[in-house]
Amino acid sequence: VKNGKYIGKAAADKAIVTLQAQPMKQLVLFRQHGGFSISPLGSDHDSLHDDGNGRITRWDSSASASRWTLQQVDGWGILPYLADLNTAINRVQALLNRAGTVTATGSTVTAVPSADYSLVSPEMMIQIYLLISEGRELAFAPTDADELEAMTAALNSAYDELTAAMDSNRVRLADLIDKTRELINTLATVDESVEPIALTGDLLHSNAYHTAAGGDKFTTWDVLLDGNPNTFFHSTYSANTTDGLDHYIRIELPEVPVDDTPLIFEYVTRKNTDSNWFPAEASLQYSADGQTWENVTRLSAELPFVSAGRFESDPFTVPAGTRYVRFMVHKNRQSESSSSRSSSNGHDFFVLSEIGLNNHTLTCDPNTADYPEASEGAIKEAVTQAHIAQKTLSRPRYANPHYDAAYEALLPHYENLMAIAQGPTISTGIEEVTIGEDNTATPREDVIYTLGGIRIKTITQPGFYIVNGKKVVVR
Repeated sequence: VKNGKYIGKAAADKAIVTLQAQPMKQLVLFRQHGGFSISPLGSDHDSLHDDGNGRITRWDSSASASRWTLQQVDGWGILPYLADLNTAINRVQALLNRAGTVTATGSTVTAVPSADYSLVSPEMMIQIYLLISEGRELAFAPTDADELEAMTAALNSAYDELTAAMDSNRVRLADLIDKTRELINTLATVDESVEPIALTGDLLHSNAYHTAAGGDKFTTWDVLLDGNPNTFFHSTYSANTTDGLDHYIRIELPEVPVDDTPLIFEYVTRKNTDSNWFPAEASLQYSADGQTWENVTRLSAELPFVSAGRFESDPFTVPAGTRYVRFMVHKNRQSESSSSRSSSNGHDFFVLSEIGLNNHTLTCDPNTADYPEASEGAIKEAVTQAHIAQKTLSRPRYANPHYDAAYEALLPHYENLMAIAQGPTISTGIEEVTIGEDNTATPREDVIYTLGGIRIKTITQPGFYIVNGKKVVVR
C-alpha cells in the first residue's frame, strides 16, 4: 500500500506497508492468526488498526502526531480468508467445549459427551476435533485463498451438524409428542379445555404483606387480578412472616369441589428487567382446612425469569373437599444464583404481577369399533403426559436433561397406544421352518419400521427405527 493505494501483495506470511508522509515510515506486518504484529523499521509509531477482516484502516504515528486513514482496498492477499478461518475455528471450538470433553494423548483422541447432550456421539466430537486441528495447522502455514476458504466452509458445516446433534434431544421429544397425538386422534375423540376460575381479592391471602411505606407497600389484591403486568404484589422484605413460614400466596376456591377436580395454576412475573425477586424455587400445595397441607409438586427450573413471563403448571388433581391452593416460594432468583440470600428473617421475598387458577377438563370417547382395546383411561393418561411434554419444550430454562426425562415419561404411553392400534398378536400356526435342499437360504431383506409404525424399505435419514424387531438409532 502506497499513499493509501494497494500496489500488490508480498509473501504469504507478511505484507509491506509504506506510508508516504513526513516523516516517512515503513512497517512490516507479520500475519498472526488473521491479525497483525508490527515490526517498525523506525521507532516512532503508536499503533496500526485493522477492521477485523484483515484490512488495515488506520495508522497512528506519535512522531508526527498524525493519523493516516487508509482506503479500503480489494486485496491483502490471503489475510481476509485467514480472518474468516480463525473465526470459524474459534466458533466451532467453543461449541465443542460445550458438547463435552475431548482428550488427545499422543496419537489417541478420546471424547466424552456432556450429560446435557446425551445424543451427541463421541465419534462426531473426535471428527470435529481433528478438523479443528487441521484448520489450525493450515492457519499457521497457509498456501492459497481457495484452501483457506474450503477449510472455513468445512468448519462451518461441522458447526451446523454439531448444533443439530446438541438439539436432537429436543427434536426427538417434539417428534414423539407429534406421533403420540397422532395416535390419540386415531384411537379416540378427545376434547380438552382450560377455563379460568373467577377470583376476587377477598379469596387471596398472604403471610408476608409488605406494610412499610413506599412503592412496594401492599394496597389491594386487585393488582394480581387486573391483567396489568405493571401492577404487582411484593412480599415483605422488612419484617418476618406472620406464621414463620416461607412467603406464600393462598387462594381460596370460590366453590369447594364435590369430586376430584383437575386444576392448573398460573402466574405472571412483574414487568421489570430486574428479575432478582422472581420466584426460583416454590411449592404448589392444597388443603381442606388451611392447616394441613399436601404437596402437589416442587417447582424450580420451569419457573420463568423473563419480564412479564407467564408460568402455567402441569394439570394437577385436588380431591373433593379441597378449599385452598397455596403457592409458597422458597428461593428467589437472587438467592438461587449467588451465595448471598435476599430474604427477610431467613425467608426469601418475591414479586408477581398476576395470579390465577383454571379448571382443566378432559373428555375422551374411544373408537372401540375399530380398536377394541382402546380404553378411556389409557388415552387420557397419554393426553396428559403429552401435554406435560409439550410444556417441557416451552420452558425457557429447560435443557436436554429435562427433554430426556419428558421423553422417557411419554414413551411408554406412546408404545401402549401403538400396541392398541396394531391390535393383538395373531398366531400363524407355523410350527417349523426348514431350509432348502442345498441347506442354504436366500437372505431376506431387513424388516424396517419407523417409530410411527410405518414400514419402509430403506433408511434414508437419521432417527430411531425398529429393524427386525429391535430398536436402533441411525445417526
